[in-house]
Amino acid sequence: MVRQSTKRNKDSDVPKVITRPPVIYAFFLMLSFILQYVFYLYVARNFWVVNVGVAMMISGVVIMMIAIRQFKAAGTSYEVSVPSKVLITDGLYQHSRNPIYVALTLVYLGIGFTLNNLWTVIFILPILMAVHVGVIFPEEEYLKKKFGRKYTNYFKQTRRWF
Repeated sequence: MVRQSTKRNKDSDVPKVITRPPVIYAFFLMLSFILQYVFYLYVARNFWVVNVGVAMMISGVVIMMIAIRQFKAAGTSYEVSVPSKVLITDGLYQHSRNPIYVALTLVYLGIGFTLNNLWTVIFILPILMAVHVGVIFPEEEYLKKKFGRKYTNYFKQTRRWF
């Protein structure tokens, strides 16, 4: 019984997101693979599309690694299911409030370009809408409640994306 009470308290100190963001990207990536198999749509048939895709994936992985390292250095978690201990506003986070989501988007699109799958490009709008409404908005409300004026000032000064 005490464990349930602790769990409820822990659950109340996390944003109420629809799911973990990588799940959204993975779902649409799998859907794009299925549709690509059934209805083949290509981005373009040339060498440059693959190079752009690889560059996007590498950029996304590097951005993600830097952002995750910032969380670890600050002593907090980047997972939406774990309570935030501190508000990170320096490094990548002084340029974007959501560099990990930027990174996930770059990796997702990079995979699509590299594999010449236009469905990934078609699905980017629904992905960004789902992340925006189902993840970012709840996170912002949570951070406003948790960090108050400090987050409000950060929110006003820093873009949501890059």
